[in-house]
Amino acid sequence: MKKWYFNIALMSFTLFMGFSFTSCEMDPDDNIGYDLRGHWFGDLDMYYDGIPARGSDIIFYPEGYGYHRGTGTQIDYYGRYGRERIIHDFSYQINRGVIYLTFYDEPELDCTISDYGLNAYKFWGRIDGRYSSTNFSLRNYDSDWDRYGYDGYDYDYDRRYYGGYYTKQEIDLEDLSTSPSEPDSTISKPKATRGVNQTL
Repeated sequence: MKKWYFNIALMSFTLFMGFSFTSCEMDPDDNIGYDLRGHWFGDLDMYYDGIPARGSDIIFYPEGYGYHRGTGTQIDYYGRYGRERIIHDFSYQINRGVIYLTFYDEPELDCTISDYGLNAYKFWGRIDGRYSSTNFSLRNYDSDWDRYGYDGYDYDYDRRYYGGYYTKQEIDLEDLSTSPSEPDSTISKPKATRGVNQTL
């Protein structure tokens, strides 16, 4: 009789542990979102009135349950010394490994990212937009940025166009994360495109 109770208790414990381990496994899309969250900087191949941006920051804020969706902010730096910046707000969702970005009031910038590599330090691959497909290369802000900027030997896209270092302005992340920015109707923004020679 004792052996019978022992077998029932052992089977119950085994089932309980099996359910416990199953419930702890993270969804693959949440795994991607977990690595994607946070602040990245680098080359998103953005152009303004046909002139390449000096560089970009992109920040992902997970929302709701898990890490597979949320909102984000993209900041592009352009002009002679990268002192001008334009902010684009978007929502994102990860479905079966594909990252979908939907930009508020800027459907021409909507894109998907399906061919990419992602780890704790780098995010690179190809962006497929409505009108173009282009390569991108980003580095994790927290691991690679310091007060002197970043001057890695393989991070030279800025030198192709300007011959200088990529130097960014300080960003108040709390201001950016509160709400999407309201555009000023009195200022005409340069036309933003992704990829070379986009004239749509």
